[in-house]
Amino acid sequence: MTEVCETNEVSFSDASVGGATSWNWTFEGGDPATSTDQNPIVTYNNIGTYNVELEVSDGTETNSVLMEDYITVNAVPVVELQQFDDVCVGWPEFELTGGTPSGGVYSGTGVENGMFDPGTAGIGTHTITYTYVENNCENSVDQDIYVDACTGIIESNEIGLNVFPNPTSGEFELQLIYNGAVSIKVYNMLGVSVYEQEENASGKFIKPMDLKGMENGIYFISIQTNDKTYGKKIKLMNN
Repeated sequence: MTEVCETNEVSFSDASVGGATSWNWTFEGGDPATSTDQNPIVTYNNIGTYNVELEVSDGTETNSVLMEDYITVNAVPVVELQQFDDVCVGWPEFELTGGTPSGGVYSGTGVENGMFDPGTAGIGTHTITYTYVENNCENSVDQDIYVDACTGIIESNEIGLNVFPNPTSGEFELQLIYNGAVSIKVYNMLGVSVYEQEENASGKFIKPMDLKGMENGIYFISIQTNDKTYGKKIKLMNN
């Protein structure tokens, strides 16, 4: 029995002896279904198990052989990979996720053992490949991840941005000094937004925050004003 994957080509070779001069192949489930070539190439597009038959002749005598269930065609797995959010070049390495079925392998610039390091990859667009193998049939899918310099995110005391306490067990205060509308966002290490809120600040602004229930690690607080974006790191350490 020979196992192949959907849409794979299979090369057949005539191994008969005695000086055959003509060949008649029959390929159940194959494309082409028949051939008179001595060594034909056949494509199998549908999963299943199929017979192969060969009839040879030397012009006087004819012999045939039927190979039952000789070809087994396995399905090529359906592989998907979710889009990645942009990340900053200074962020720590993080585990890549979003590939299905689970258990596949991630590869690409800045990728090692399933972890992506923005600093190693460098600023720019990078292609992440997720590869999955099932029954010796392989499929893969690509998604781009963009590593940003994040120079537009300013860590400064210009608006008195602060978080207290830091590290935190989950509950903390966001403090800033500003007059006007602000957009507050919190990102995890994957660059995924886990909190978003619009507020109107007036002078000294204090906002109680709660990240309880989220995984321990580094989070990034982004404060968008009408002309700039300010950032602050906070470390979450749940008991």
